[in-house]
Amino acid sequence: MNFINKKYFSIHIFFGSQTGYTESIALHLKEKIMKEVKPITIHIDILNHLLNYTISKDDFTIFLLSTTGDGEFPENSETLYKILRKNKEIDLSHIHYCLLGLGDSNYNSFCHSSKILDRLLKRKNATKFLKTCFNDDCVQSNETIDKWMTNVITHLNDYKITLWKWFVQSMTT
Repeated sequence: MNFINKKYFSIHIFFGSQTGYTESIALHLKEKIMKEVKPITIHIDILNHLLNYTISKDDFTIFLLSTTGDGEFPENSETLYKILRKNKEIDLSHIHYCLLGLGDSNYNSFCHSSKILDRLLKRKNATKFLKTCFNDDCVQSNETIDKWMTNVITHLNDYKITLWKWFVQSMTT
């Protein structure tokens, strides 16, 4: 691998939020990543815009998705769901992702949209870099979200260190 041709990795955060809660978590995560990882580029947008971005195999894609109604996707993620479900030709093998699903276990459809998105991403050949996490809103605790954010940031920092070590080694040999 030639470092001059190596693109710095970007981080993409996509959220699906009906009430704004998931969006606020996504914005908080972006702030934490900017402070603790200091990436070259970071993008944040609604899930419906995922296919509008050029995402490379070296990038990290982070999804945050709430469930609304009786297990439905929020409006700002529903179009993407329909496109991925109907279009068999879409290949997302260039996507390395993690997913935080938000829902309420008082409902039979707990995190249903996140579980569907996770299956669709797998079917479209996307690769997870962290295990999917589901937050239960009825617990009234941010512990799951905080732990997930910590794991995301740790993974990104570990990758950054690995990339830096590779660069130093390639320059000295």
